[in-house]
Formats: sequence, C-alpha cells, structure tokens
Amino acid sequence: MKIEYKGNPPYCDFNLDGNVLTIDGQLFNLDELRKDTENEINIFDDAGNFLANIIIPPNEYDLIDTGKTDENGAPIYEKVLKPLNIEKVRIVIWQKHIKPKNNTILEEV
Repeated sequence: MKIEYKGNPPYCDFNLDGNVLTIDGQLFNLDELRKDTENEINIFDDAGNFLANIIIPPNEYDLIDTGKTDENGAPIYEKVLKPLNIEKVRIVIWQKHIKPKNNTILEEV
C-alpha cells in the first residue's frame, strides 16, 4: 500500500489487516469497495473533519480459456477477477484536527 501524508502531524491511526483497512476506528473492507473503475473514498471523523482518502485501483481480470468454442469455432474465454493487489492501493492521510479539551478562552493579563 502506498501511503502519503498531507500537512504536519498529528495524523489519525490506521492499520491494514489483510484487505481490511482501519482508519481512526472505522473499518473498510477493500475487497467490497473495489469497482471496475478507480474508487476514491473520502473519510471523515465524527465531527465532519477530513481524515483520509482511500484510492482503490480498478479491478483487473484474467481471461481464462474455457476449452469451449462458439458457433464460429473461436475459443470462449471466461473473465475472472484477479485478487486485489494491495500494493496498488493508495491512502492519503491528512493532518488530524485536535479538539480542545474545554472551551476555556485564555486571556492575556
């Protein structure tokens, strides 16, 4: 997986376990999110602050000869989805917004 950081730390926590990506406690099954076109998912925290982008490459297929032919004698192929190449998945991690612990405003004296 290709990882890119935007802005300065701190960043949200993230972890990849097989094809399940966890970002700031949110789970994303990358196999379930794949499409025949590139899929970009924007991730936000509970307050609506932007955390990350997940960019999943388009599906790739193998053409497998079925051993059969059509009415013209041409071979018939079956399109089989290749496993997700996790090395082609990109994640962009943005600077995490830190909430103040309280709403106290400090005044200069």
